[in-house]
Amino acid sequence: MVIILVAVTFIGGIIILANLYQAQQFKIKPDNVTPSISKNFINALFLLMASLTIILGSIVFLTALPVATDSVSDVPSVEISFQTGLSFFIVSLVFGLFSIVFIFSTKMRQLIQKYVVMSDGTTKRYHADSVVHTLAVILMIFASINTIGNFILAGGIEGLAEELSDINIADLLANFAMYVAISLFGVGIFVRRNLKRTLKRLGIRLPEKGKITLWLQDSIKHLIIGAVVGFGMFWVQVGLSFIWQASVSPETLAEQSAAAQAMFAAFSGSLWLGFLLAITAGIGEELLFRGALQPIFGNIIVSIFFVMLHSQYILTPASLIILTVSLVFGFLRSQFTTPSAMMAHFVYNFTPFILINVLTQWGIPLGNLTF
Repeated sequence: MVIILVAVTFIGGIIILANLYQAQQFKIKPDNVTPSISKNFINALFLLMASLTIILGSIVFLTALPVATDSVSDVPSVEISFQTGLSFFIVSLVFGLFSIVFIFSTKMRQLIQKYVVMSDGTTKRYHADSVVHTLAVILMIFASINTIGNFILAGGIEGLAEELSDINIADLLANFAMYVAISLFGVGIFVRRNLKRTLKRLGIRLPEKGKITLWLQDSIKHLIIGAVVGFGMFWVQVGLSFIWQASVSPETLAEQSAAAQAMFAAFSGSLWLGFLLAITAGIGEELLFRGALQPIFGNIIVSIFFVMLHSQYILTPASLIILTVSLVFGFLRSQFTTPSAMMAHFVYNFTPFILINVLTQWGIPLGNLTF
């Protein structure tokens, strides 16, 4: 938890400085109010983030070397093959160098604006001249590489399962705070936007004067739609899981689902803990992915990023299931509101805990069903 708080403080500081620079660049606030921040200083901070991507790859590679594991005999180490370490280093190097070029190449950013996110620069999508959007790309790359790196360092799915089995309430709250803080800082709360405009940018509608009843009706409708979709997507996921289970051996299924099952088992003993897991993930993750990022990068890119950060599904068919679910959440965000996607995410996450609780009380064995 301490590591998460330090990371949020460090990354949050860079995000705030990027927003201050953008406010200064586009004169969102008067010049005598906005601090004077140079582009060179911003680029230096961005280079630091890009360099961390390469450094992480180097750490994993060094861990894979025999010298690295033999030199520290008192510390239990995870066996990482040389091929895995080298492959990850090459991937991190490529994406790290891409991030560096991306910082300084206006032409590359314009190509991404035109072809990747299909933006003309006038809509609320990715903007090649926005330093905040540039930082978002760098952070998305770093977060993805960091997730894969931690997955390797943990010892793959088996090692990750052991780590996730020890997850606790403090970890959930720390992750929730991280998602909320990065979302708010990212859209420039109290720097480029006041609280009202921040919530609107994140897809959270506030009642207008004299229209509270209409706002309440719409809000309830969106939440109900989200709940129905979330419940439906859970059963779609169950159906896809049956197909997955039928196509692999029990041993392979146990290996592929070990991490996800370990995290689920850590909270399945208490409906309250299951509720906390579902509500923190539903609100925090949707605020970041659908609220902050989707209006800039679109549903497909954000959904791929969503899958990358769910390390318990890496290298398993479940990643395709989660991608499908994420795309549906993104559809809810674009057609309705972010709270609608939050409700769908919450119901999707909480339904298995209710089901487990009911089936257990009825004495029905769960078998090897994978949620």
